[in-house]
Amino acid sequence: MKLILVCSLLTVLVSAHENYPPTPSCPCGRVYMPLCASNGVTYNNMCEFECAHRHLAQMGYHIGVIREGRCEEPSGFYEV
Repeated sequence: MKLILVCSLLTVLVSAHENYPPTPSCPCGRVYMPLCASNGVTYNNMCEFECAHRHLAQMGYHIGVIREGRCEEPSGFYEV
């Protein structure tokens, strides 16, 4: 229950970030293996990252995985 609440809160915070384009909903499993991406966003798993990667690439943004685990906070795009 706490994990769902934390994930919901992170989703709201990321969505509110003004420089962050929205990502589409993709049919990803509920496996929690967080990845920190070069856009400063923590994705719950590789599927969610790949979904965002495809969507952002169509908009001209390119992201990569920085490390396994959570990012500290959304902070804009890093160089890849």
